[in-house]
Order: sequence, then C-alpha cells, then structure tokens
Amino acid sequence: MPRPTPRRHAPTPSARIPLCALLLLTLVRPGGEVAAQSPAVEGDYLYRVTMLRAAPGEFQALIDALAAQAELHVAAGDPAPLTLRHSQGDHWDFMVVQPMESFEAWFTAERATLEASPAWTAAGERVARHTAFHEEWYARSTGVEEMTRRWRTAGLFHVEIFAGLPGRRAELVEQRRMENRYYAALNRPQNLIFTRAAG
Repeated sequence: MPRPTPRRHAPTPSARIPLCALLLLTLVRPGGEVAAQSPAVEGDYLYRVTMLRAAPGEFQALIDALAAQAELHVAAGDPAPLTLRHSQGDHWDFMVVQPMESFEAWFTAERATLEASPAWTAAGERVARHTAFHEEWYARSTGVEEMTRRWRTAGLFHVEIFAGLPGRRAELVEQRRMENRYYAALNRPQNLIFTRAAG
C-alpha cells in the first residue's frame, strides 16, 4: 500500500516556530563502547527535550504561550529554546529543545530562585493550561553553536526516534554513525544524533 504524502504547514511567525530540516533524534541509554563520535553531529552538550500536544481548540494559544516562555529564557541570558512544529500532528504538536550545557550548569540555586518567581511560574502555568500531552526528557548531542546554526539555516527537520534493546544500544548508535559516514561520502548533510541522558 503506498504511503500517504506528508502534509506540511507553514511556520507561524507570531511564535517564531519554524517547521524546520534533517534532524535524526536517536534515543538510547548510555552503555557499551562505540567508535569515536563526530563533534559536528553529536557530543556531550545537554538539552532538555519537551514534547507537547495542544488541548482541543488551544493550538494558537499554546504557540503564544511557548513564545512568551521563550522570551523569559532569552531575557534571563539562556540560549533561546529551539522549537519544532510537527507537520502532521501525531501524538505531539511541538518539540521544544532547551540548551542546558550540563545538569550542573543548569540546576543551580539561582535557577531555582528564578523559576520560582511569579513571572516564570505564571508562564509555566500558561503553557500547562493549553496542553493536553506533555513528555520531557534529557539528551546529549552536539554543542549549542552547531545546533543553533542548523536551526537557523534549515527549512525542515526530519525526526526519528529509536529505542535500543538492552545490551544492543551501542550498536544502535554505531548504526546511526555508519549512516552518517555514508552521507559524508556522498557529500550530503549528516544527521544530528541525540542520546538520552535521563527521563
């Protein structure tokens, strides 16, 4: 049976949320020795990945709430959240990738005080009010400079999520690296690889 042609939606300017190109999201738990990683497509920089589905009738309201929350991060000096809008919906509408660097750098006493402030609390409650599904986890990948460069220059991201079997997760990562080596030989862009850190 032929596969249906994906539906694509235009970006929403008011939220600065692009329907963004070529991101391979590989979710595996650490473990096992694998070949050396390429810093351009993977690494140890930590990101929080949040997947959200809008409540019925609340799609635009959720876009606006995420945009307002992103403005708080920028005002606080954080790297701006990188937000994807799903082209078809599925079980999530938006994927928000927040650069964190590391657990130690992000979860500080100053951060706890900031996020407990009235403005941050209200922003979180606003997002929750318009959300029907919320899933959050942490993953490691390439540094924020390369990630941001791709986000700004891409027009569409293709996201693939894998779950490795126990004892086979290192092999899964190596398969993705083999795929990247093939793309490099063809002079094509390589996939970004994320590996789950927690959540």
